[in-house]
Amino acid sequence: MMSNDRITIISGPMGSGKTTRMIQYCHDNDLIPVVSYITAALDMMDAAEDLGIEIKRPITYHQFLSDEFIRGRGDAKRYAIDNIEHLFAYMNRDVACFTCSDDSMIHVRRDGEIYD
Repeated sequence: MMSNDRITIISGPMGSGKTTRMIQYCHDNDLIPVVSYITAALDMMDAAEDLGIEIKRPITYHQFLSDEFIRGRGDAKRYAIDNIEHLFAYMNRDVACFTCSDDSMIHVRRDGEIYD
Protein backbone atom coordinates (compact mmCIF):
# COMPACT_ATOMS: atom_id res chain seq x y z
CA MET A 1 0.00 0.00 0.00
CA MET A 2 1.41 3.35 -1.01
CA SER A 3 1.12 6.33 1.26
CA ASN A 4 -0.35 9.60 0.05
CA ASP A 5 2.59 11.40 1.63
CA ARG A 6 5.06 13.09 -0.63
CA ILE A 7 8.50 11.63 -1.31
CA THR A 8 11.49 13.70 -0.26
CA ILE A 9 14.57 13.74 -2.48
CA ILE A 10 17.84 14.78 -0.87
CA SER A 11 20.34 15.43 -3.60
CA GLY A 12 23.88 16.68 -3.92
CA PRO A 13 27.35 15.58 -4.94
CA MET A 14 29.21 12.76 -3.21
CA GLY A 15 30.45 13.84 0.20
CA SER A 16 28.03 16.77 0.48
CA GLY A 17 26.16 15.45 3.54
CA LYS A 18 23.15 13.73 1.95
CA THR A 19 23.34 10.72 4.26
CA THR A 20 23.78 12.93 7.33
CA ARG A 21 20.70 14.88 6.31
CA MET A 22 18.84 11.60 5.72
CA ILE A 23 19.77 10.42 9.23
CA GLN A 24 18.19 13.56 10.68
CA TYR A 25 15.17 13.11 8.40
CA CYS A 26 14.76 9.51 9.60
CA HIS A 27 14.89 10.70 13.19
CA ASP A 28 12.39 13.52 12.60
CA ASN A 29 9.94 11.32 10.68
CA ASP A 30 10.37 7.94 12.42
CA LEU A 31 11.59 6.25 9.23
CA ILE A 32 13.58 3.05 8.78
CA PRO A 33 16.84 3.70 6.91
CA VAL A 34 17.69 1.32 4.06
CA VAL A 35 21.38 0.96 3.21
CA SER A 36 23.59 -1.15 0.97
CA TYR A 37 25.33 -3.45 3.46
CA ILE A 38 25.57 -4.27 7.16
CA THR A 39 28.72 -2.16 7.46
CA ALA A 40 26.81 0.85 6.10
CA ALA A 41 24.08 0.20 8.68
CA LEU A 42 26.65 0.17 11.47
CA ASP A 43 28.25 3.35 10.10
CA MET A 44 24.84 5.03 10.00
CA MET A 45 24.13 4.07 13.62
CA ASP A 46 27.52 5.49 14.62
CA ALA A 47 26.83 8.71 12.69
CA ALA A 48 23.43 9.08 14.38
CA GLU A 49 25.09 8.62 17.76
CA ASP A 50 27.69 11.25 16.85
CA LEU A 51 24.82 13.61 15.98
CA GLY A 52 23.21 12.85 19.34
CA ILE A 53 20.03 11.42 17.84
CA GLU A 54 18.34 8.03 17.75
CA ILE A 55 17.12 6.33 14.59
CA LYS A 56 15.48 3.00 13.93
CA ARG A 57 17.91 0.21 13.16
CA PRO A 58 18.85 0.45 9.47
CA ILE A 59 18.15 -2.49 7.21
CA THR A 60 20.01 -3.61 4.09
CA TYR A 61 18.77 -3.58 0.51
CA HIS A 62 18.48 -7.37 0.74
CA GLN A 63 16.26 -7.12 3.82
CA PHE A 64 14.20 -4.33 2.24
CA LEU A 65 13.46 -6.47 -0.81
CA SER A 66 12.74 -9.61 1.23
CA ASP A 67 9.04 -10.44 1.62
CA GLU A 68 9.73 -12.35 4.82
CA PHE A 69 11.36 -9.34 6.42
CA ILE A 70 8.60 -6.92 5.44
CA ARG A 71 5.78 -9.22 6.57
CA GLY A 72 7.47 -9.81 9.92
CA ARG A 73 7.93 -6.13 10.73
CA GLY A 74 4.62 -4.68 11.82
CA ASP A 75 6.07 -1.25 12.62
CA ALA A 76 7.65 -0.88 9.18
CA LYS A 77 5.54 1.77 7.56
CA ARG A 78 7.93 4.19 5.91
CA TYR A 79 11.49 3.91 4.67
CA ALA A 80 14.33 6.19 3.63
CA ILE A 81 16.66 4.74 1.00
CA ASP A 82 20.29 5.83 1.03
CA ASN A 83 21.80 6.02 -2.47
CA ILE A 84 18.86 4.77 -4.50
CA GLU A 85 21.11 4.37 -7.54
CA HIS A 86 22.97 1.67 -5.59
CA LEU A 87 19.67 -0.07 -4.85
CA PHE A 88 18.92 -0.23 -8.57
CA ALA A 89 22.40 -1.69 -9.16
CA TYR A 90 21.83 -4.20 -6.34
CA MET A 91 18.63 -5.27 -8.10
CA ASN A 92 20.79 -5.77 -11.21
CA ARG A 93 18.76 -3.20 -13.08
CA ASP A 94 20.44 -0.67 -15.32
CA VAL A 95 18.00 2.18 -14.65
CA ALA A 96 18.93 5.18 -16.79
CA CYS A 97 15.83 7.25 -16.08
CA PHE A 98 12.70 7.26 -13.97
CA THR A 99 9.66 9.48 -13.72
CA CYS A 100 7.46 10.58 -10.88
CA SER A 101 4.64 13.04 -10.43
CA ASP A 102 5.71 16.51 -9.34
CA ASP A 103 2.94 16.63 -6.76
CA SER A 104 4.44 13.63 -4.96
CA MET A 105 7.95 15.09 -4.58
CA ILE A 106 9.71 17.41 -2.18
CA HIS A 107 13.25 18.37 -3.17
CA VAL A 108 15.76 19.30 -0.48
CA ARG A 109 19.08 20.89 -1.34
CA ARG A 110 22.18 20.34 0.77
CA ASP A 111 21.72 23.75 2.41
CA GLY A 112 18.31 22.56 3.61
CA GLU A 113 16.25 24.72 1.30
CA ILE A 114 13.08 22.96 0.22
CA TYR A 115 11.75 23.62 -3.24
CA ASP A 116 9.10 22.13 -5.54
